[in-house]
Amino acid sequence: MLLGGGDFTRISTVRIKQIEQDLLKTKTELGVAKEYEIRERLKEMFGFEFNRYIKNNIELDALGFDNDTYHIVEIKWRNKATNYKDIMNFMEKTKEFNPVKLYFISRSGFTQQAKILLKEKSIKIIKL
Repeated sequence: MLLGGGDFTRISTVRIKQIEQDLLKTKTELGVAKEYEIRERLKEMFGFEFNRYIKNNIELDALGFDNDTYHIVEIKWRNKATNYKDIMNFMEKTKEFNPVKLYFISRSGFTQQAKILLKEKSIKIIKL
């Protein structure tokens, strides 16, 4: 036995947890960087600044303001389609902003139910 059985298992478990934490941190940092990159592209497209918004437990990926209107963009940069619940959550987060135009960016597209809801609620899809 290398480390006496139990010690090896304990050390392996600790190391695995550390690797998982490191991967999660890296994934989060990459997500923040991607959102920044997208906000810069939105600035080029719309002609005004978009910033991240965090206040009162509400987090918005991109918030811009132009001609007395809020422009809010939700970014889902993941490997699964954006679904109905994602759209509902976005609408809930943005209900206090008025007047508002809503937009959605999804790396992996949308489920059929999500597409229907986007159309019903006049939420525009931005393709990058």
